[in-house]
Amino acid sequence: MNIRKVGNEVSARSEAEVNASGELKSLLLESIPQMGPKWDIHLPAFLTAPSLARMLWLDTVYRKAMEVPGCLVEFGSQWGASLNTFLLLKQIHEPWNAGRKILSFSTFGDGFKSADKQDGANVKLGDYSVADEWEVNLRHLLKSHAARSPIGAEANFEVIPGDARETFRAYLEAHPELILSHVHFDMDVYAPTKDLITVCVARMPRGAILIFDELNCPPFPGETVALQETLGLANLALRKSPFQPYSAYAIVG
Repeated sequence: MNIRKVGNEVSARSEAEVNASGELKSLLLESIPQMGPKWDIHLPAFLTAPSLARMLWLDTVYRKAMEVPGCLVEFGSQWGASLNTFLLLKQIHEPWNAGRKILSFSTFGDGFKSADKQDGANVKLGDYSVADEWEVNLRHLLKSHAARSPIGAEANFEVIPGDARETFRAYLEAHPELILSHVHFDMDVYAPTKDLITVCVARMPRGAILIFDELNCPPFPGETVALQETLGLANLALRKSPFQPYSAYAIVG
């Protein structure tokens, strides 16, 4: 695998993949104005296999803990692709479940707030940052999606910007009732992942699901190191699916 830095992100795409992606992007931008009011119905024409595989993976892990009460938390949302997918899955699988709020804790415009030796050579402070104040646009985007929900936007999601090591603890203090059914770790780096794993597990009943995006991942070793140093790999029945190379989950209990 040829790993290289493209902007502030790590990429393993070949030149052919990059060119094909550029062509799809151009066609999409050209075609959307011509698609009419139901443009969203036609978007799968531009969907790539990796994007679809990602959605199938997120659907798999979402359904694994649907019978567990609690909220779904995502650490590291970047532009909001996985976050929105989780919100849409909730609307599909359990539209009336006001107790399953989707919570996002992410640095957004600041990118990585830590870069330790455990993270390897690829990680730099500020990597994976998005546009300034993107969380404002993301809330608006999610609210538009939640307009189709029978319980409305307020009961469906919250977006909390900042360093999750601080913001999540503050959220727990403000919400002593919080139970976690799904926890999606997608911060990529060591320090915040290690800090929050045990904090989250204390709020997770048996049957809840821990989801990791970069386990056994050479470009981002920090997430695996964090898990090993907290819960211990040998203590978990980690499972993956054919849809994603480095994503894995473990059921609590």
